[in-house]
Parts: sequence; C-alpha cells; structure tokens
Amino acid sequence: MSRVVSPAEIAKNRAKKIKRAIELLDSLRARQIYNATEVLKIFTELGYEGEIWEKTKDIVYDIAVLPTKHEDYPKLKSYDNIASKLLLFSFIGLIVSTVMTFMNYEPYLTFIIITITLITVNISYLLKLYISSKLRRIYSQADIEKYDEDFKKAINLLIARLRGELKKAKIPVENVELKLYFDDYTGIKILRTKKKLYFATLK
Repeated sequence: MSRVVSPAEIAKNRAKKIKRAIELLDSLRARQIYNATEVLKIFTELGYEGEIWEKTKDIVYDIAVLPTKHEDYPKLKSYDNIASKLLLFSFIGLIVSTVMTFMNYEPYLTFIIITITLITVNISYLLKLYISSKLRRIYSQADIEKYDEDFKKAINLLIARLRGELKKAKIPVENVELKLYFDDYTGIKILRTKKKLYFATLK
C-alpha cells in the first residue's frame, strides 16, 4: 500500500524545486552557467503554463543551444567524443593495472599501462578544458543582457510562489536561504555577501 503524501509534503517538495529554479535562472542571468535546461524540467513538473513561463523557457532554450549555431561546433563535438573515449580507455587501463599490480604480474608491463593511462587522462582533461574555454568564449559574445528584465520578472514571480509554497508547508521563510548573484529582486532580504554571491532569505 503506497504512503499518502500530505499537502505539506507536496508543498515542501514544490518549494525545493522553485528554489532551485530561482538560483538557476539567477546564475544564467549572471553568466555563471550557460545551460539551465533543468529549469525547463522543473517548470513542467510544477505545471507552470502561461506567457511568462513560455517566454522564459524559450529564452533558456535559445541560450542553451547557442554553441550548436557556432561554426566551431562540429569540431568541439568531435573533440568531446574523443575526450570521452579516452576517459573510458583510461578507466579500463586503471582497472587492468590495479589487477595486475595486485597479482604482481609483469611489473614492467603494468608500469607501461599505468603510464599510458595517465597520458590518456591528461589528454582527455586538456581536451575538456579547451572545449570549456571555447564554450565560454562563445557565450561571452552572446547578447544575454537583452533578457535581463525577462529573467528578473520570472524570478520575482518565482519568489512570490516560493513564499506561497512555504506557507502551505508551514516552513518559516527565514529557514530558506537563496544564493544569488543579483540583489535587485522583490521580496528578499540580504543576510550576507561572500565574493560575488548574495545570501538572502524571503521577507
């Protein structure tokens, strides 16, 4: 027999998802992340529909697919595939060398396998680093600022809905702390700052 979930538990779960959506959209607005497609899933799970949510989904999707429109995308995709295969190869090499070391089998061959494994790990890491650097450059050239007011509007609405869900769950608003890159949202109180982050609760 399945356990009956109380309205308070449902509201608590929804509040967690809304909090996550707020922080993801804020990070996207601040150019701290570039793929916040998790937000799209959260909106679907929460059943959010309407013009503001559809517009926000479109914006998030447009930003997420920016790299696919760049001329270097096929090359980056190829490098990423190579890096993933090298990482898998190095993982297998690590297992094989560990077993060989444990069995004390052919120490010289074991050393060669370990060396090759380390080389492939480093190549994979460098490729991933290059891809990450290239993606950041692509995103840095994008005009994300034009979506600033749209992000702010969506986040303000999410903050209001978070307050509502917390009330249903009987959770004091001061018990929930948001980590944000901007402090210009309605209905929040800044508790402290650390580097570029604002730690806030709801008023």
